[in-house]
Amino acid sequence: MMHIMHDALKLKLAIKKDRDINKAVKNGQHMALPVEADSFDHGDIPAPTLTPFHPYWDEICCLWNGSLADQFIDELHTNGHDFNGETRKALKDYFFQCLTTLRKELKHQVPRPNETIEQAQNRANAQYQAVLARNCV
Repeated sequence: MMHIMHDALKLKLAIKKDRDINKAVKNGQHMALPVEADSFDHGDIPAPTLTPFHPYWDEICCLWNGSLADQFIDELHTNGHDFNGETRKALKDYFFQCLTTLRKELKHQVPRPNETIEQAQNRANAQYQAVLARNCV
């Protein structure tokens, strides 16, 4: 049932695969700014909303993302997903795990020093193909 949460999260980010995350955050889309997360932490601004969906990628386990997780879980329950008695904490932990996985993918695709964006994409694709090949053996 946890795949439902991961798939719903990808829908919020408008991606089909985890490795598409770099396209989702391009030009600041689906990305909370540090000032937003800090202002929320201090009670200066209201809670983030699911639409638009803007996780804070710099620090996954933060109040900003915790608020998004609570709203996300509520939305899934409203849409009829039961999760077979999983506790709210377990669901929230899985939400954070999904964001962590996506952040790792983002970092994996960031250009290294003296590497162009195209070279970084080629490197990431080659590494992804190597992983696929190893998994097929």
